[in-house]
Order: sequence, then C-alpha cells, then structure tokens
Amino acid sequence: MTKDAHSKIKEYYSKARPIPSALFENNKYTFLGYNNIVEIGYLDINDIIQSNKSDVLDSYISRFGQVLLFPNRINGEIVNLFIRPLNEKAALLKLGNNSFPYNMGNLAAGFKFGDPIILVEGIADLGALKLLDPSLNIIAMQSVSIPNEYYVFLQGLTDKVIILNDNDKAGNIAKFKTAKTLQAYKITPKIVDQYAGLKDTGDILDKMLLYLKTKRQDIKEELELIKLYYLSQLSEF
Repeated sequence: MTKDAHSKIKEYYSKARPIPSALFENNKYTFLGYNNIVEIGYLDINDIIQSNKSDVLDSYISRFGQVLLFPNRINGEIVNLFIRPLNEKAALLKLGNNSFPYNMGNLAAGFKFGDPIILVEGIADLGALKLLDPSLNIIAMQSVSIPNEYYVFLQGLTDKVIILNDNDKAGNIAKFKTAKTLQAYKITPKIVDQYAGLKDTGDILDKMLLYLKTKRQDIKEELELIKLYYLSQLSEF
C-alpha cells in the first residue's frame, strides 16, 4: 500500500465516531462496537453533509445513509478498512490491502509462538468468540480460507491452528483444504465443528441480542451451553 493510500485510509477513519448509544442493540456489529469488543466506527449522512468533495467513502455513505467502519491494524497502524451499511446487506467497501486477514497483525498481548490461533470466516464470528473469552487469539479470514500468500506469515506466528469455518457447503469443503495446506507448512491443524444448529459463531450474537430484548430463560440457558461447548473445544489441542 502506498503512503498516499495509507494516509487516505487514516483520514477516512479519523471521521468515524463511536457507536451511538441509540444503536446499541441495532445489530450484532453495533453491539460489538458499543461494548468495545471489536473496534468499529460509525458515520452517517450528517457527517458528510458539509463536505465539498465527492470521494469513494462519501458516495458510499450517500448511498446507504449510515455505515460502520472496521479498521484492521498492524502495530497500531491501519492497513485496511472494511466498511458496510448499518442495516442493508450489500458488498463491503474494502480500502487498502484488501486481502490481509482481519486481526492477523493484532493478536492478544502476551501471544507467543506455539499459542493456538483460531481461524474464523468473518468479523462477527471473531467478535462472538471474543465475547466468550477476550484472551482468545482469532483471525477472521474474510473468506472461507486464508489467501495462499499469508500461510508463511501464519507459519511465523504459531505451529497450532484451530479451524472454525461456517457450517455450510463452502465452509465444510474449505476447512479440509485449509487443514491440508497448514500441514504442508508444518502447522498442526484442529478442525472444530459449529455448535448444534449454528451456522457460525456470529449467530451467538444474534441469540445474545434476542436474550437482551426478551430475557427468556431458555435462551439464557442455551447461551450458557454454547459457551461451554466452544470454550472446551477451543482449549483442547
């Protein structure tokens, strides 16, 4: 990424505000951002109304009205920025080094070689596991697998990787391919299946939001079982 591109990404994110309290329970991402589980910024149409220029971010906000910004950092510096509408399902706007996996350069303090790293597909999946245990070291691949050029990077971080793909056709095929590739890089893989009917760990956040709104005891009990399942699976290697 060029110096100009890096400066532009920093400029974009400098406009972002914390998640407004009124949006705390709007969706899984606002929940994560408001509670500082994942770093997420917020922008809406009012933030650009006085802008005298038209650029890619302004155009995106003009189209969707409200957006969430997800900075991906290495040593505190933003290397890429993922932007998505607050409510609508639409293609992510990706700025910077788009292929760099989310959180790969920002593992937990005290991480050392040999500590297991967990691979998940999306940022919500990462956030849900961080909600269960903030000390977990997790990388969101932003796809069903890590781009080939980053296996060497991963090899330099650890020799143990837990694969936690989505429970769908693409995820179930990819997890075995990822395991085989990891072994070629002398990394020991462990495949963990999703809990019961969950498609991915991001579903935990949806259940959490439903519990906060309803206070249903059955949901609370299921969340406790879900937590026990994932923490036991992710701690055994």
